[in-house]
Amino acid sequence: MDYERRVSIANEEKKIFRMSESYDAPMIRKALIERGFIEQKAQPYNSIYLNINYALECNRIKNMQEYEQVILYRVCGKRNPDFVWVSRHEHYYLYPDSAFVNRISIPGLSFVNKADLVKYVDKIQEILDNEDMDNVIKQKSDYTETSDSEYETDDDDYDESQEESSSEYETVSEDDDENENNKNQAEKNQTTCMLVKSIRDSVSNEAIKLPRSYDVIDNSIEMAFKKDFRLGCALGVVMFLNEQPNIEDWFIEYGEDDDASQIQGQRLKALDFIIHVIITNIRVREGQIDKSHVTDKNCELGEPEWIYISRTHHNTVREKKKFKTPLGMKDIYVSRIKYIAEDIPYYFPERWHDGCNNIYLLKPCDSGNGYGILLLDSERKIINVARSTKRKYIAQKYIERPLLVYGTKFDIRQYFLITMHNNKFRAWSHDACTIKFATDEFTLDTLEENIHITNVTVQRRFTRKPNDKLPKNNAWDMDQLLQYFESIGKPNIWKTSIYPAIKKTLSYIAELSFRNIEIMNGRFEIFGCDWLITDDFKTVLIEINRSPSMEYYTPIHVKVLEEVLSDLIKVVIDYPKDESSLSSTGRFEMIYEKDFSWIGNGLLPYQFSNESNL
Repeated sequence: MDYERRVSIANEEKKIFRMSESYDAPMIRKALIERGFIEQKAQPYNSIYLNINYALECNRIKNMQEYEQVILYRVCGKRNPDFVWVSRHEHYYLYPDSAFVNRISIPGLSFVNKADLVKYVDKIQEILDNEDMDNVIKQKSDYTETSDSEYETDDDDYDESQEESSSEYETVSEDDDENENNKNQAEKNQTTCMLVKSIRDSVSNEAIKLPRSYDVIDNSIEMAFKKDFRLGCALGVVMFLNEQPNIEDWFIEYGEDDDASQIQGQRLKALDFIIHVIITNIRVREGQIDKSHVTDKNCELGEPEWIYISRTHHNTVREKKKFKTPLGMKDIYVSRIKYIAEDIPYYFPERWHDGCNNIYLLKPCDSGNGYGILLLDSERKIINVARSTKRKYIAQKYIERPLLVYGTKFDIRQYFLITMHNNKFRAWSHDACTIKFATDEFTLDTLEENIHITNVTVQRRFTRKPNDKLPKNNAWDMDQLLQYFESIGKPNIWKTSIYPAIKKTLSYIAELSFRNIEIMNGRFEIFGCDWLITDDFKTVLIEINRSPSMEYYTPIHVKVLEEVLSDLIKVVIDYPKDESSLSSTGRFEMIYEKDFSWIGNGLLPYQFSNESNL
């Protein structure tokens, strides 16, 4: 075989590639070789094939593939490769002259950083909220015009009898007139609130959903976390009691002649605190109280009261302790609980998926694959763990109401690609996913990682109990998940709701990330996105992972990764040659595009603006 001729052609067509052994992707190598690329593969210093003549003389050529790679490597020389697949993003700057490198540089805010991703989502939500408010104002204006027109009277329809009725109002006192005006205004405000609620409900599905997260080392953010956690305790007690089949059974009545101190149960004073906190927060959200004017006296409780509420939450939700109630008061408190619980989904919509247990994930910012994650339901423990180490942690609210498959929690690993070619910044989404299961059935009675942490590297340490309906290797592909959706009467939920939400979320993230990424033609990177589906089929972004594992853990991973990586080469190598047709991108779908011809290579877009990098 004419190795020099093969290398000459590859040199001429710029088809020399190099791959990192520590981040091997066999499908990438296969797809490149099929396109005429030649691998510039360095050999270990002690390889006998580096001394080719000696290897021939000793007749020790046992691996022809390795022998051929050495020959091609020697013929290629140490020229700069055209396509580079590296293992670490730090290697990005080692190949400035290569045409293709599988890394992008994100010197600004990075969506793969757990703390920065929160800022991305907050900014996206701010944009969406502004759009929603514009819609509310417009629809409110349309409503007002319509309402006013209802009171206009056509002269032709005028009834003289109205004069008699109108004369009656001349005798009405000024107080009665004022009361009537107040009544009309109240009705108008109520109608407006109903209008705003209906609009909010109609756009609520458009919101980007990411579990609330806090950098608990930052003192100012720590205070926000404390307020969130404590409100969660109050709401958790009310939601828990309201969800009980017989809420009345949770109140133990005693009479005047009974010694209350001898009755086992919690005091009602804690419920009074809890109800006060929730109602005050509702009034703040309604605009009846200026948030900046809320003080310890009229809303915020002192530290002893909050400790009392936290202890009541634990005793009620975890220990299942009941409340002791004076005779005749049970019905009053039951009614209050039910009344407030009805308002929680409206005034605190983000809290529905929180559940009642107020569990948080404490995640190290500098690691992935589920390592170091703790599940905690104590404010004190969360802050103490975060402060006791030099590692930076994010406290993220745990989704306590996930969609379950045969009683077991799962999440979805989906792939997101960013490319920069032909002066175009593009984001792509792939719909071939891996469904990752926990090993044991879901319960909130214990916080063990084999139940709650669905990362493959974590679950590999556990063995599933025999279950004919779930895989022993804890993995499904999309076809199997779609079959399950069909079996529960939701055959189109992925196509009509879940995947559109995934694409929309990633398109917003791509749009904001453009400002923070160093512009460089020929750079691309694939990311692993983890998604959770809630029990009412809402889509929640858990995190975006850099350098997602390409290991073939199971036959499902082989199937999914081979398709994703094969399509990646179509996007990176084939598509730039003919952008008139998307047929060459496989199942990768373009979800965002922006021209950057006005920016020079190696520069950041936000450097050309007076605005911040978000």
